[in-house]
Amino acid sequence: MASVVQAPPSSQGSASCSVISSYAQGSPTHRGGGSPPRHCPRCRECLSETAKESRPAASVQTDVVAGLAESGGCSSLDERLNRLLEDKEQLAQHNLNLQKELDELRGPHQKALVLVQEDRDRAHEELANAKEALAALKQDRKRLKAEKFDLLNQMKQLYGTLEDKEQELRDFIRNYEQRMHDSDQSLKQLAQEREECDRERWNLLKHARDESERCVALRAQLGLKEAHIKQLHEQLQQAQERLSYMSDAESLRGVSNGFQSSASRRSCRSPAHGGLN
Repeated sequence: MASVVQAPPSSQGSASCSVISSYAQGSPTHRGGGSPPRHCPRCRECLSETAKESRPAASVQTDVVAGLAESGGCSSLDERLNRLLEDKEQLAQHNLNLQKELDELRGPHQKALVLVQEDRDRAHEELANAKEALAALKQDRKRLKAEKFDLLNQMKQLYGTLEDKEQELRDFIRNYEQRMHDSDQSLKQLAQEREECDRERWNLLKHARDESERCVALRAQLGLKEAHIKQLHEQLQQAQERLSYMSDAESLRGVSNGFQSSASRRSCRSPAHGGLN
């Protein structure tokens, strides 16, 4: 009976499809109303082929049961029924084992599908991220290119400004050197003028010292002359006093002489007048 119930393997030689064919002939979970598991397209084809092959086997089973019923042997019928029940239990156990093997085989496949789906989703996400990164890189490239052009323009302007500043600095250095040369010349001229002024000052100081010494000498001579003049003035006053005294004495002498002469004249005249009388 096990050889009748178990379907032969498919032409492809897939172990999973042989297990699925045994499940298609009747599993306890499926017969009990459980929902059939999901299959891949290849497994569905194997199930359809297994169902077609299992129909003649079911008809053979019904024929065997009918023949046994018609044989009329109760003991043999009970034995055969017991054997059939045992075979049924064995088949149920075998189907249960096959169901477990199918679940075990389906688990890695589903895990692989889940992993593939996750990898696919991850790849889609990575692709979307890569596209976003590429778009961001393109935007950054455009922005960097614009910034590059701006920087180039700024560098050109900066170079122009630097050249202008360098020219201004050169002109300033040239003017500064010219001013320094002029200032050196003026400093030399001022130094010469200062030397001349110092020389003239020393000459003037020497001349002033000589003149001061001369003034001191002249002042001393003037003092001596003033003293001599004062002495002469005193002598002159004394001479004037003597002269005035002498003139007064002479005037008194003259007056006294005149009085005596007039008296003598009077005495001489008086006898003459008397004789005439």
